[in-house]
Amino acid sequence: MKKFLLFAMMLFAFQLSSAQTFTKGDTFIEGTVNFVSSDDVKTFNFNPSVGYFLTNKFAAGVTVNTQSTKTADVKTSDSFGVGVFGRYYFLNIGERFTTFSQLAITSDSDKTADTKTLNANIGLGANYFITKNLSLTLSVADLVLYASIKAGTALAVNTTTVGFSGVINPFTAPTFGLNYRF
Repeated sequence: MKKFLLFAMMLFAFQLSSAQTFTKGDTFIEGTVNFVSSDDVKTFNFNPSVGYFLTNKFAAGVTVNTQSTKTADVKTSDSFGVGVFGRYYFLNIGERFTTFSQLAITSDSDKTADTKTLNANIGLGANYFITKNLSLTLSVADLVLYASIKAGTALAVNTTTVGFSGVINPFTAPTFGLNYRF
């Protein structure tokens, strides 16, 4: 057991030996892909984004959101959206792990469900660098969420949520993705 602990500590120290932080002028692409299937419901999401570092700690970027849902083999949702985000990196833990907060505003349109949605959210996230340029991303996007949903010609429904309200399993709220910086 002592050898294992010594090996684990040496591996951890080696992982921390080279700095992997972002710098002003870096550009990154990031994305997540989700496929969820349960009983009769199948949902597919693809969400790429591109960001640019304006300073060593602040990045701004654009994102695209797509989602398709089928219930009992009938398409019930087919949405597409675009958005902007600002991301502030506030804590480096070691030299491979960085954390950030993010403010994002997105607009989605779902032709199948005839809805239009405007979202503004605040979230937290982290990057863990595997190599100098490639990192794994963890993001919890809706810690604070404002949503305005307009269905057809009906008036908009506005909702605000804070924290994990409405989330039955908080481990399903985060998204995981890849981030590549140039």
